[in-house]
Amino acid sequence: MTAFGTMLRRQLGESRWFLGLAASALFGLGWLSAFIACRVERRFREVTGEDAERFTQFTRGMGGKAMDFSSLAFQVMFWSHPFVFLIVCTWAISRGSAAVAGEIERGTLDVTLSRPVSRWEYLATQVLVAVLGFLVLAAALVIGNRIGGLYNKVSDPPSAMALIMPAANLAMVGLAVYGYSLLLGSWDVVRWRPNLFAATLTIAGFVAGVASTFPTLSDWEWIGRFSVFKAFDPVEVAVTGETFAPHATGLGIVAATGVILAFAVFHRRDLPSNS
Repeated sequence: MTAFGTMLRRQLGESRWFLGLAASALFGLGWLSAFIACRVERRFREVTGEDAERFTQFTRGMGGKAMDFSSLAFQVMFWSHPFVFLIVCTWAISRGSAAVAGEIERGTLDVTLSRPVSRWEYLATQVLVAVLGFLVLAAALVIGNRIGGLYNKVSDPPSAMALIMPAANLAMVGLAVYGYSLLLGSWDVVRWRPNLFAATLTIAGFVAGVASTFPTLSDWEWIGRFSVFKAFDPVEVAVTGETFAPHATGLGIVAATGVILAFAVFHRRDLPSNS
């Protein structure tokens, strides 16, 4: 086995428990979204009068402007819940900060690089494991929703393909968070600082994205442009798909910029010896 393959196997082995628990949690949230969709759709068909108006406002608030009250929209409107973001962003920040700063803090990076492996190959394995993790998390959410749909029937069950685009959009948000987390971790020697700064940026971005949607804060709508979370609208992506390409492109640029700069910083920096 090559040095690249050995490092990739090691990274996958070390992250298997974390990734497994995160995927299990998203699988459960996917199942829960199907359960909620079944109950919400049933209630939506039954209520009348003022109750119907209030229920419509509630579901539109959850689903956004593209909410068309279809079974597909009811299925994915829960995917913008902070619990879903929390799991994806935790994976992104933890992998980004651990790639360089975490290995330096553990005293294992100089041992790894003393073997016949380049810095580029080392960091490439870190990025590849993170990307594979996002694919696993997105798949867990879709599979959980599909299996949940078998036990919680809606009037027009969505296909797996209809759920893949919003799940991919969520994975791209995670990649964007990973990009700046990796950049922050690539020049530090302890893990807590990039963890703290990346978490602060992520929370601030989430708050900015939410605040920019409030009608009472219309003067601050511009602040949402600086939030990666503003590029995630699962109902719109699932129902029309019009914003998927531009949003995925923007998130991809953020992720690629962070990763490329991280490679440049890691390649040029002096690494402390722990021997």
